[in-house]
Amino acid sequence: SQAIERLTNDDPTLTTCSLANNAVLQMKGAELVPKIALALEKNTKCTELNMGGCGLTDALVAHIASALAKNTGLVNVNLEENKIGNDGAMSLAKGLESNRTLMQLSLFGQKGTKFGDATLHAVGAPASAHILRAAWPDRSPLPPSPHTRSLSACPTPASSRTCSRRT
Repeated sequence: SQAIERLTNDDPTLTTCSLANNAVLQMKGAELVPKIALALEKNTKCTELNMGGCGLTDALVAHIASALAKNTGLVNVNLEENKIGNDGAMSLAKGLESNRTLMQLSLFGQKGTKFGDATLHAVGAPASAHILRAAWPDRSPLPPSPHTRSLSACPTPASSRTCSRRT
């Protein structure tokens, strides 16, 4: 697709890449998401990525998590309204361990998902100390500690608790 080519070429005019609710991506995610992730690994110009409503599963988001570990340009990533569960959220948290540019990652509205304690602990672990705010469904807030980023994750914003952390 054109977006993959532009991401691969580090096109300076592509600062926002919106693939939200993309029907082709929904149908061919297994083929396209690894290509998007590979392109994102080296891209430095794209600062915002919206892949909301693309039918992303834990297996597909693992590719995005791997790209986030290497990407140095993205500041805001929207993965709302997908099918990301605990495993996918944990792989994203792992990818964020080495990412120092991402400021916001939104996981609101995952279909059928309630993130569990293991996910909360993975995001709250010392290696993820760059996360500023975490919103989780029906979970108690994390104890305060300083961070520099934000992560939002819950089925709907109204049914979540918000956690602020500082190191």
